[in-house]
This record gives sequence, structure tokens and C-alpha cells, in this order.
Amino acid sequence: MYKKYKILMLTTSMEYGGAETHISELAKYLKANQTREVKIVSNSNPDDLFVKEITESGLGIEHFFAPFHSRNILNIRKSKKILSGLIKSYRPDIIHAHSRIPAFIASGLCRKYKIPLVTTIHGTYKMSPLLKLATNWGDYSLYVSEDIKYYWQKYYKFKPGYMTKTVNGINIDLFKPEETTPSGGQAACHPSAEGNFPATSGFCSPFPSVEGCRPQTAGWSSSASIKQEFNIKPEEKIIFTIGRLENRGGFNLAFTALKLCGIAEEIYNQDKNTRIIITGGGDLFGEIKAKADYINEKLGFDYIILTGRRGDAYKFFRECSVFVGISRSSLEALACGKPVILAGETGYLGIFNPENADKCEETNFTCRGYTHPENLDNILIDDILYCLSEENHEVIKNNSDFGVNLIRNKYSVKKMAEDVYNIYQKAVLKYKNYDFVLSGYYGYGNIGDDVLLFSVISNILNKKPDLKICLLTKNPGKLQKSFDEAFCNIEVKQRFNFLGVKRALKKSRALVFGGGTLLQDSTSGRSFGYYAWLLQTAQKLGKKTILYSNGIGPVSREKNRRKAAEIAKNITLATIRDEDSYNYLIKLGINQDKIYLTADEALNNYFSPREKDFREDIIVGRGDPDAPQNQTPAGDYIVISIRKWKHIGSDFFRLFSEAINLICGEHNLIPVYIVMESKNDRLLSERLSKLNSGAYFINNDKNNNKENIEKILTVIKSAKAVISMRLHTLIFAAEFGVPMLGISYDPKVKSFLNSIFKNKDCNYCVELKDFNKNQLAGKFRLLTSNREEIKEQINYAAEDLRRKAESNAELFLTAIEEG
Repeated sequence: MYKKYKILMLTTSMEYGGAETHISELAKYLKANQTREVKIVSNSNPDDLFVKEITESGLGIEHFFAPFHSRNILNIRKSKKILSGLIKSYRPDIIHAHSRIPAFIASGLCRKYKIPLVTTIHGTYKMSPLLKLATNWGDYSLYVSEDIKYYWQKYYKFKPGYMTKTVNGINIDLFKPEETTPSGGQAACHPSAEGNFPATSGFCSPFPSVEGCRPQTAGWSSSASIKQEFNIKPEEKIIFTIGRLENRGGFNLAFTALKLCGIAEEIYNQDKNTRIIITGGGDLFGEIKAKADYINEKLGFDYIILTGRRGDAYKFFRECSVFVGISRSSLEALACGKPVILAGETGYLGIFNPENADKCEETNFTCRGYTHPENLDNILIDDILYCLSEENHEVIKNNSDFGVNLIRNKYSVKKMAEDVYNIYQKAVLKYKNYDFVLSGYYGYGNIGDDVLLFSVISNILNKKPDLKICLLTKNPGKLQKSFDEAFCNIEVKQRFNFLGVKRALKKSRALVFGGGTLLQDSTSGRSFGYYAWLLQTAQKLGKKTILYSNGIGPVSREKNRRKAAEIAKNITLATIRDEDSYNYLIKLGINQDKIYLTADEALNNYFSPREKDFREDIIVGRGDPDAPQNQTPAGDYIVISIRKWKHIGSDFFRLFSEAINLICGEHNLIPVYIVMESKNDRLLSERLSKLNSGAYFINNDKNNNKENIEKILTVIKSAKAVISMRLHTLIFAAEFGVPMLGISYDPKVKSFLNSIFKNKDCNYCVELKDFNKNQLAGKFRLLTSNREEIKEQINYAAEDLRRKAESNAELFLTAIEEG
């Protein structure tokens, strides 16, 4: 069941313009398709164009007046009082502001009443230190073009994870190539080209696969055609532009209208079968009318027609022969299958076509950043005449067909509403308690555990995005920044702030151990004590405790075994990644109905390897400092992943390096060492790489873990084989079907290899305590002699494990929602 949010939309005006059309279409679509309550507050009066359109739509959308248009202190106080009263009486779930002043006024009230504030920024604004200080863009924001995003981040430092790109949604049932006019009453719905939300969408769509119904708009003229209304001959071709005829925000919005007046006589001289129509109103209307009157008097008839403001723009788009302009109007013209010339004060991109479509989309069809050619008048005349010439009919038709499909696929009202609804789903979580506290070995620079963390969260949120998570980590600041760029509504807290952790548990429904082997004392008794304390605290507080894709053990000390058994009996759910851990948990006495054998969550990896060849920039230097630096390997290579461990003896370095030299010499391979965790891997890997002739060493970036993960995945994917002590290095190899050998320092390594090779006496694993260079070299010979068969076996087993791993999130969501 989708949440029927109560939305209060705020904007400066609902009088006339592209932003107002955006708001009107969005409000009507939201209300028509999910029976939400939507109310709009602006400075407009009941007779203004879009106020009449929404209030007379029959959808029950109300409009309220507030002087949002002015920074005058008296108007701000009045607006604040009006908005406060509406909040108290209406109690909205979300406030959605579409301009700067309403967002500023709403921000304090949203904090006071604990209502999330969503904003949409439709353009760039004048900037000053005082205005910057007084501006508040809310909790989550939408933007309509990349240049606006750049402006936002430059001046307001907005976090990427809290920004979402949307579109100026076009009602594709109203703006379409067919020459049809809506009849009286509510227009019929037509099937949309888009269909339902794709299965991979992060948030669930509440919208059916139809474009929003658009009721009859106030101010529409009769069903007579535009040519009949303005005495235009059937054979005459209409050159059309529409928009505000005024200066606003430092921009001359009447630029295109003035430019058409300037070149009108020359167009007429070259093609007398043309007329120009300019629709819109504003402070510059008088100036434009004077220029039009001069041309019309000179030509002896109304060559340039000024219509003023109209509520039936769709008619003009359908009957025009070419549209000149930018922004939302150009999208409406494309939706109607018309040739479009992108020209405005902000720049000139010329005739829209498949070749310049990317530039048009990049600027949201505003031409910002593309300037004007020196001879703009002549180029514009040539482009208009090119579009009107019958000789170019096929080219123009192809451009128009491309435009229609582009709008239907990417710029419909439905697409815009989906974007907004996704943000609403995130925003309502701001003042919500945590759904669960997530704990693991996070924040220690361990690449395997970082991959696990992001994979656990993304796989859960892909299935149920409206969850709020408190993450416990050693390094809150760094991880919070990473999550703000990838997800929203994840709060990161210091794992050793015990009072803070307890407060977080009280505000949540569950404690979740997300991956890894946490209940064990082989690394240290302190680690076991910490995780045991967490589980016991959560259970005493009456919270659910869930082991998510975990390994268990070994627990060697008797005291710890008793504690683990006591905790295990009160576990709500345990999804276990390997058979040995599954059996171990049963021995601890947990109810078997609560345990499920699944697989490691990292098999459904959040991250992807790079597409480019790793040799270009990933291998940055050799392990031997005396060797030439920044040389890349020219041949096949193996990946080696070693970690520090208490049972590694002093002779291990010699034996291991001899084994690697033997393997690489025999198989003509280059050794490449990777570091999965700097604290435990770096010094050992550096030392070993120096002992191997011609070895390479991956130099990780200390400040960019995402870069390190992608780098390592890329290196593993292209390797001939992997030799690893690290479990997640082996898992990554399995993900790409790369043959692997394991060095088992912990039962989890052998257990994973058993799940891949289906053999309890695994031929592709060497016990660390019994390490022998000849044994490792012999197993590598066996691995490479059956390479294709081994790759097929790994791929088959990995796919089976991936399917099992998918059940982690499903089982978890069932458990956390029960009760």
C-alpha cells in the first residue's frame, strides 16, 4: 500500500511561466493518480492562469495566498503566519518549496513542527553573502539541469546524495502531434509510452501506466483553430515563440521575441508565406508590441501577431511550422512533433537534432554555457528558412520523430512525478526512529568489509527503500560522507560511544550484524566481548537481534562459548553464509527454525570493476624500490592477497616467495600483490613483493576507498588466477570466474572454497599451519591444467551462491516486519 502523502507546495507565483506549469502539472498528476491531498500556496490571486487551472480541475486542489514574492520583512512575517496556520490545520507530511523565498520562510517552521522540507530549484539566482546566508534549500532537493547542480554545489555545498535530477514533465496526452482539441469537461486519459516503474528502480512507484489526466484548463479558447482565430491563410506557415516577456533574475526572458521582431522583415522578404506569433505577457510587452506594430505597418498587414497570455498553448504548438525558443516550451514543441530552434539569451544551439540532443539535455534545453555566434541574426534566419523548406522535409521529419520519442521516453509528467515521489519517500524518514542499528567490522579500512557493508545496505534498500538505518563504525565522519553520496537516511555513529549506541538501540526496532564473522574469539577476546555486549544489550531492551549473512566461530574459550550459547538462543533470525558456521550455530542450541543457510552478501556486489584496462593507471609501481617505477606488466599475471596472522612464522616469507617464484617461473606469470586491509596486509605484501623477481604492488589511495575497491576488482577480474588468504579476495575471484587457491588461516576460507569446488578435502586450499611451497605449486599446476573446466565450475557455483545470497534481504525483511 503506497503512502498517501499530504503535500503542501509553496511557490512565488502561479501566474504564468515554465516553473508554474511544472508545479501545476506535478500537483495535478500527484492528486489524480494517488488521491493525495495537495495544496498550493503562492502570491497569486484566484483569477491568475494556473490558480484557475488547478482549482477548476475538479481534483480538489486548493490554493492559498501568501506574499511569497517579496523579501520585505512585513511580507515575510505575514507569509510565515499564514504558513504556520496552514501547517497547524492541514498537518502536511511534506512541504515542497519551488523557489527561494518560500523555502527560507518554511525552513524554520519545518524544524519547529518536524516536517521534512523538499525543494525544487528551477534556475540560478543572484548571489550575495547575505542572500546565501538567508537561503535554505531544505532536506532533499531536485534540480532540472547539470549547470544548476553545479551552481548548487558551488554556492551551497549541497551533498550529492540529497540531490536528485528531475525533468520538466510534459503532459504528453495534451502536447502531441495529433491535431485534436480536448472537448469540454475532463480530458480522457491515454496510455503512456512509459509503462510502470522498472524493477530496478530504487523506490516504488505509486503511479499507473497512464499519463496524468488533464482537465479542461481555465482560459482555453473555443475549438476554432489558431489560423481561423487570427485570420491566417491555410497555406501560411507559423513561426512561433512563447514565454515571459520581461526581465527576471538578471535575464531578458523576452530575448527570442525581440530577436524575431528584429529579423521579421527579412524572413518575410525570403518567404512571404510565413507569419510570426508571439505569446506571453510581462513588463516588456509594450516594447515588443511597438516593434511589431512598426513591422506590421511597414508590411501593410499583421505579420507579427501578439496574443498576450494564453491558457491554450497546446493549440499554437500543434499548428505552428517551427518553434523558436528554449526551456520547457521547446520540450512542448518537440512533444507536438515540431521542428525546434534552440535560441535564448543564455545561448544558441540551433535546430534540434540527434547530433546536438546531448547538449540540449545537458542544459535542460536552456542553451546555458553555449553563447551566441557573431552573426546570430543571419544564422537564425537561415535555420528558420531551412525548417520551413519542403526540400528539407525528410530531415526535419526525422528530427521531429526523434524529438517526440525523446519527450515520451524521458520528459513526461509521469517521469517527473516518479522522481518527486522517490524524494518524498526519503524525506519522510527524517524524523522517523531507526528501523535497525547495523553493526559490523566497519571503518577499519578493510576493503572486503566495506564492500560487504555497501552490498548489505543496497540490497536491503532496493527491496524496501523506506527504512532508516543507524550504522555503527569506527570512523563516522568518513563513512557518513560516503553514504551521503550513495544513500539517504543513514546516520553513522561511533561504535565505541556506548551511551550513544544504547540510545540508538532504544530508538530502533532491531540490531543487525551485517556480514562478517563477528561472534568469534580467534582474533581477540575484546572483539568477542564487544559484539556479545551489543547483542545482550539489544535483547535486554526487547529488540530483535538478527545475524545477516554471518559466519560464526571459532569460539575457543569456555566462558565465551557459554555466553555465545546464551545469546544464540534469543536470536530472532540468523542467515548464515557457510555450512560450517550453520552447524556450529546449531551446536550452540539455537532453534533450527531461526537459521537459514544462505551465502556471503558480497557475491551480490554493490561495486563494479572499471571498464578501462587496468594497465593504463592501476598498477602504479613495483614492490622493489630499486626497480624502475610506474612500469606496467606486459604479460599475464596472478593476484596475491596475504594478511598478517599470529601463526605466520619467520620462515613464511622465504617459503612463500620461493613458492610464488616457482609458480610464476613455471607458468610465465607476473605476481601482483593487492592490499585488502592496510593495517594487516601492507607491510607483509610489500616485503613479499620485494622478494619476488619482477613483482608488482597495488598502491591504494588512503583517501578514496571507492577508488581502491574498483581498482582491486578490476585487477582481479583480469587475472589468470588468484592466491589468497583473504576470504573476500576469493569471493571477488568467484564473482568473475577466476581460478583460485586459498591459504586457510581461518575455517571460513576453506569453507568457502568447499562451497565452490564441492569437495570437503578441497584440492585448491592449503592450510597455513602446514604451509609447504611444493604443495602450493602442485595445487596451482592442478588448477591451471584444468583451467576451462575450473572456470565453468566456479561460474556455476558462484551463480548458485548469488541466488542464495539474494534470500538474505528477503528473510531479513520478513523478520523485521513481523510482530
